[in-house]
Amino acid sequence: MAVFLLSIAFLGMASLQAASLRGHSDALAQSAASMASHSLFEALRADADSARRGAYNTDGYLYADTCPEAGTSPVGKQLHDWCESLGIALGATSHTSGSVQCDTEGDCVVTVNFDHDANAVSESEHPGVAIEGTL
Repeated sequence: MAVFLLSIAFLGMASLQAASLRGHSDALAQSAASMASHSLFEALRADADSARRGAYNTDGYLYADTCPEAGTSPVGKQLHDWCESLGIALGATSHTSGSVQCDTEGDCVVTVNFDHDANAVSESEHPGVAIEGTL
């Protein structure tokens, strides 16, 4: 009987450890998404005139598994590199995506979505990080 109770206790401890690891993994992904958002925001600040003209604005989301070509413009290269970095940090899947929207006043929103739950089926089930600020 004691062995049975001890086995149940060890299973409970293993379950708690697994839950802790899932929480740690999610926190790490949130931090990576936040750092990626802030990184692009610094690039927007460095090229504020282009950002105010809407050159960095994405038409929807950039998906890490199908990043746009870099092209020859500095803006295109910056967005391509940012998209690639999202894939490296958060996984190059169709659930890892980012968007940028800046208005003429320099108010911008940088959003990064990633896969919190591998069983989620819609984009709304993959919430992420949105950083808002003024250039």
